[in-house]
Amino acid sequence: MIKFIEKYPIIIDKEFQLDLPLGSEVLGLSLIIGCPFVWVLLSKEFLEEKRFFELFKTGEAIECGIGFERKYIGTFVFKQEVNHLFERLIPKQL
Repeated sequence: MIKFIEKYPIIIDKEFQLDLPLGSEVLGLSLIIGCPFVWVLLSKEFLEEKRFFELFKTGEAIECGIGFERKYIGTFVFKQEVNHLFERLIPKQL
């Protein structure tokens, strides 16, 4: 199987979602000319799924506990605010 790395712009909002190919892996994030992007390892053969992301500013409270599993993606500065991006992981249904 051949995979590719693609970039997706992210929305500067508390919560947002991206339509990403099934089985894709978010590798990290970076700023390009001041705009934040996530880099994703993917196969272009699969259907897309909605992936959910949350953005927290330094010092902001983050609710943790049952049902709040997150994966840290990275940190970036945007308009003089330090932002921390997490992917919200949805528990698999049995």
